[in-house]
Amino acid sequence: IDLIIQQVGRISTIIRSLLQYSRPGEFNAPLEMHQITPIIEEMQLLVRHSLGKQEVVLLPELNASYPVQVNRPQLLQVLINLVVNAAHAMDGKGRIWIRTYDWVEQDEPVGIKIEIEDEGSGIPQEQLSRIFDPFYTTRKDGTGLGLSLSYGIIKRIGGTIEVSSTLGKGTQFTVSIYHMAKEDQSGPYDGLLFG
Repeated sequence: IDLIIQQVGRISTIIRSLLQYSRPGEFNAPLEMHQITPIIEEMQLLVRHSLGKQEVVLLPELNASYPVQVNRPQLLQVLINLVVNAAHAMDGKGRIWIRTYDWVEQDEPVGIKIEIEDEGSGIPQEQLSRIFDPFYTTRKDGTGLGLSLSYGIIKRIGGTIEVSSTLGKGTQFTVSIYHMAKEDQSGPYDGLLFG
């Protein structure tokens, strides 16, 4: 029953995110300080059912210690999207690494980084620049909103999503989140990095 309630909450978050995507000025999700490890652990619980049909192994390496200012349900949604996408990319079985670590520059704490890496088929270079476009999808049952909404959620708190991919080897997404959220004042694709 608890999982059902959580999933209903997720559905509600998706709907709010769609509204936020279409009318971003009308919806401001409250931000609070959170440690990242409990959020990752909750995400693992929520994706377990989705991944249960596949032989996908999640390999967490959770070393981040700095708290970050985020909206917990929205960040959870981003992480679920990235992990479920990684599982789909492997089409059967494989490993997904989830790494977190403190983001430090010049010996000063900045925030945290989250890496989600799969050993799937990789993303062709010509598709890489489009994966965050709304309604762009390569899956028959995909809406093309997951990555677009994820990017918008991270961008609104001043963070970035980077992606690097090698055909035949896999893809890695790196989410960088500041300790204190920064109000987003950039253009639609600032902070989006491809490798």
